Amino acid sequence: MNSYRYYSLPSKTTKTRWRCCSHSGQGCSAFIVTMDDEVITMCPKHNHPPTAGNRGKRMLRINGYTYYASTIGPKIRWRCSTHAYCGCNAAVQTYRDEIVVIKDNHTHPPRN
Repeated sequence: MNSYRYYSLPSKTTKTRWRCCSHSGQGCSAFIVTMDDEVITMCPKHNHPPTAGNRGKRMLRINGYTYYASTIGPKIRWRCSTHAYCGCNAAVQTYRDEIVVIKDNHTHPPRN
């Protein structure tokens, strides 16, 4: 989200807490809390610059799947990174960097 990477913490409820991937290495305190795939709480205060995908482009990671931005602007459509070679039609839509729609119908397992 916003070119930052997060990982999910184990949860026994419908709420999922996500920590910035730089939490352990750099002590970043940014986090997101989702419930049923919707953001309900967010602390976007990072202590480091954003990360980018392999080619320097914005990337989104949700539940182990990666997405690339196929449009730009306040409303962004993110397509599964395997869309071009696997034909996966999973997608995410954000508006002003908040997730508004998730179509999580992947045709493949997440990458390691």
